[in-house]
Amino acid sequence: MDDVEFDNLDLILFVLLFLFMISCMCKNIYSKTNFLLEGLKNDKDKEEKIAKRKSKKKAESDEEKARKKLDKEEEEKKAESLKLSMGTIDQLNANRGKNNNRLSDEEFYKENVVNKQQAQPPQQPPQQQPQAPQQPSPQQQPDAPDENVKGFISNSTLDDVPHDINEFHVGLPKNYNEIYGPYNMNNVYPVKDFSSFINLRKPTEISDKILTAPITYNRGIFDCLEQVNGFIPGASEQIEESSPQEVPGFITGATRQDDDDENNLVNVHIVWADWCGYSNKAMEAWPKMQSIIGDKHKDTKIIYKDILERDNKDSIGSGRKYDTTAFPYIFVMGNVNNKPVNEKYNAVETDSMVDKLQKIINKYY
Repeated sequence: MDDVEFDNLDLILFVLLFLFMISCMCKNIYSKTNFLLEGLKNDKDKEEKIAKRKSKKKAESDEEKARKKLDKEEEEKKAESLKLSMGTIDQLNANRGKNNNRLSDEEFYKENVVNKQQAQPPQQPPQQQPQAPQQPSPQQQPDAPDENVKGFISNSTLDDVPHDINEFHVGLPKNYNEIYGPYNMNNVYPVKDFSSFINLRKPTEISDKILTAPITYNRGIFDCLEQVNGFIPGASEQIEESSPQEVPGFITGATRQDDDDENNLVNVHIVWADWCGYSNKAMEAWPKMQSIIGDKHKDTKIIYKDILERDNKDSIGSGRKYDTTAFPYIFVMGNVNNKPVNEKYNAVETDSMVDKLQKIINKYY
């Protein structure tokens, strides 16, 4: 009985030992399998990294090849252009006839241009046949002055002025030398926008009535007066400047004065500065405003004048004739319906200028 129990115990121990050995073997196999799997995974990652690195190198290589190809094409184009330019230079030198000894530009000019010009005989001017002096036709003689026609008065209005000299109203200088001497803009006063157009400094055309060359303009006036016998020598000594209206014709030495005493007449003066940007913009709108309103609004006549700050410093400032220290400002002075007008306003745009001036005149009716 004891022997049987001992055999059963050995069998149990043997089975346990066998199972232990199998478990150890399985564990070993599992470990090796994991190791192999990890190795395979690492190998796969390495292969992917290597493949990525190769593709990146290939892309960089392709990009480098493309850049080198573009550089090569650029160099070939430059070489071709240089070759063409060199061919042109060689052709020019071949045309000069000295391929082995190229001439400078100056030598080539002297040899091919100056020498040829010197070799050519000078051309004789065509002989002009003497012409018999022409007798002036009756149509070329100036018309005799009309005794009944009233001439220009230096402070007359537009309605009193003949319109046969481009509609300009001009006070004459005293003598011939003053016409061609230093010019003073104050001696010429326009009826229609003359000084305003000068200040705009716009380009002039040959057909323009507005001339920006005052000396030439005065000379034309003088010649015109000589033709019609309208110049009155010594008029400045015979006539007092305080009453130029009493004598017909041009008053020598007189300048245009503002008619402040006449009823239903206003003087509209714009005070501006050429260094002020707003003033320059206002001076662009100034002639447009005059063309819109004209020389009269309702029954009130309007005389326009621009006052440049640089030339009228004594009249501009606080407590002076033009009481302002800002630019631009438009002053309206005169009489409407026997009521004195002395107002001012600021405007830069054309519509604002027109609207404010009309409102000032309208409120006196």
